[in-house]
Amino acid sequence: RVFDRYGDGDPYEDETYRRHFRTALEAVKNGKPLFIRMKGRKGNDVCGVCMPYKLEYSEKDDKFRLLTRGNRFVTTLNLAKLTECRLHEGKWENRRGRGPAAQYVVVLEIDDSRNAMERVMFHFAHFKKQAEKIGARKYLLRIWCDQEDDMEMAIRILSFGSMVKVLEPAPMVALIRKKLIMQKNCGLI
Repeated sequence: RVFDRYGDGDPYEDETYRRHFRTALEAVKNGKPLFIRMKGRKGNDVCGVCMPYKLEYSEKDDKFRLLTRGNRFVTTLNLAKLTECRLHEGKWENRRGRGPAAQYVVVLEIDDSRNAMERVMFHFAHFKKQAEKIGARKYLLRIWCDQEDDMEMAIRILSFGSMVKVLEPAPMVALIRKKLIMQKNCGLI
């Protein structure tokens, strides 16, 4: 049984989803452009050619995302939302010049009460990270993540409560502070 996961994960048994996944994986591995089509937020058809560079799995959402460049509409695609996904055979040039999302380092101070350090390391297992012991029960943890994921990162950090304190970067500290103020105003804390 898995806890703390949304129940609307990707449809792994669906043959169309599997075909799209295999096509996207081939494109990422071989550096080939994709033609994609999906329903936009307002129900309209969105399509175009893009260059995928990474397939990413969100354990919390139980969904795969395809990170792309060269499409003026979207750079992160939920794989399950694609209605068409095929290798693009024609010429393709990257008009936007956008590459992978910029990365930054989140620095956390962890109070290792109630086995918090082990739980944090497990929770962020798929991120590049570096840990350093700074006291009897205190650790500094540096986690490398994409700027596009700052909201998800803030939510994940907040799930550890007072055992984890964000030290850097300043925008993440501000985002955490803002989320805590919103929770307090709603009577949640």
